[in-house]
Amino acid sequence: MPWFGILGAKKEVPSARPVLPKITLTSETLNSLIQDLKQGLPVVKHGRMGFAHEKLLSLGQGDTALTYAPSKKGTPRILLKDIQEIRREHRTQVFQCSWSRGKAVRRHCFSLVLKSGETLDLELGSEEAVNELSQAITYLQKTVEQVYKTEPHKMRLLELWLDADVDGSKALSVQEVTTTVRKLNIGIEKRALKALFAHHDRDLNGFYDFDEFAELYSDLSFKPEAALLFRLYAHTDLNFMTISEFTAFMRTEQGELRWTDDSSLEVLRALRVSLENNRLAFTLGQFTTYLLDPERNSAWNRDHLKVFQDMDQPMVNYFINSSHNTYLSGDQLQSESKTEMYQLSLIRGCRSVEIDCWDGPDGEPIVYHGYTRTTKILFKDVIETIGRYAFETSPYPVSLSLEVHTSVAQQGKMAHYMKTILGEKLAPCVHNTPNTSPWTLTPEKLKHKVLVKAKMFPIATLEEVIPKSPHAPDAPASRISFSTAAVTATPAPAGSALTLGTTPNPGARARVG
Repeated sequence: MPWFGILGAKKEVPSARPVLPKITLTSETLNSLIQDLKQGLPVVKHGRMGFAHEKLLSLGQGDTALTYAPSKKGTPRILLKDIQEIRREHRTQVFQCSWSRGKAVRRHCFSLVLKSGETLDLELGSEEAVNELSQAITYLQKTVEQVYKTEPHKMRLLELWLDADVDGSKALSVQEVTTTVRKLNIGIEKRALKALFAHHDRDLNGFYDFDEFAELYSDLSFKPEAALLFRLYAHTDLNFMTISEFTAFMRTEQGELRWTDDSSLEVLRALRVSLENNRLAFTLGQFTTYLLDPERNSAWNRDHLKVFQDMDQPMVNYFINSSHNTYLSGDQLQSESKTEMYQLSLIRGCRSVEIDCWDGPDGEPIVYHGYTRTTKILFKDVIETIGRYAFETSPYPVSLSLEVHTSVAQQGKMAHYMKTILGEKLAPCVHNTPNTSPWTLTPEKLKHKVLVKAKMFPIATLEEVIPKSPHAPDAPASRISFSTAAVTATPAPAGSALTLGTTPNPGARARVG
């Protein structure tokens, strides 16, 4: 891709699950690398405009983030918990730009892809250095992620404290604390906040360390409603709520009739409650933390996080999570067409994607929004992306909605790519399968299958076309249905339509996700 095609590039599409290298280094090597990171490692950072600058990459902020300097943006921070992928070589738009301008050595490059899609694109002096640093970052990411799971409240506090420490002094001034409190939308008068600040400033130096900030935060986040509930159920000791008392609270107040003492124990372990006064129990702070936890105490029915509906009904009984002009990253007139948009849609649970197919150069069908200035991508690349990500989020069938404007020869090329790339993932044709009709196809039966739908083309079969491709004579732009692993088309009246796995009624809609 020419470098000028990357200018102003959009964000990357991160994978649905973390994609990080396997750690093969010894503990000694890892510890040595981490110490080097704390001191600062020289790297070359590549930017979106194709420029490269030398930086010092460092591990900081309580070993929870990577920073680099110098920078016009102050001290940019990449939280380790936000790293979703470590991509090797030139697999981001930034590196495609740098490579096209001869600015980077392919094997010396790697990119940190964040959950937001932002990237940090780095080049080192050797492939060995890339291997070692990427493994060290993976180790740090997994370590931080584990701490977030076991001590979420503490890590949330640490995040707030680091955000508030604008000047990096490891101590918070009155102004920094005031700014943070305002961001948290805590309703407290300035005079009352200053009084609280003075109360928790134990060493009377006018600044807060982390422990003092944690005490202040605890006071500010005190919830009288939670205290009332706590006192209502903490019969044995007003300062502690036992396992059985917490179970009673969950059953009575929360309506969790199937809640048991074992369930309460799981919550206690998750919150790392320690043995106090020879018993395992909640303090008021831990009880409040649980009530405010969006994961453990969500209003959402957790049974519904997995499929709980009957998935053995005919396909026409469901609504389908669908995407229109899936390939476009922006508007329909002059935006970029990207294979990554198919990846993003499928990862988000979309089960029906659209592919607008047109004749391309060198006999290769292309995908774009016809008669506009949108950019073009190869049909083959789209199918490869779909084959890779179709079932990463959901096992239920994916429907390819083809809008075909290609010649017969390039239709043959399309059929060839779908057969060879998707292979066994292609659903069998209804017409070629005994005792099968659209009414017998269900989401459960079609798990891990790709359905292909399009307007029927009134010729015998595409098998006759494929051997002639790419030398078959051009034909007027037509629409055809490749609805089978064999990729054949059944003769039908001009203008008729068939959607594999649904009713012959073209107006019917379904949802599978």
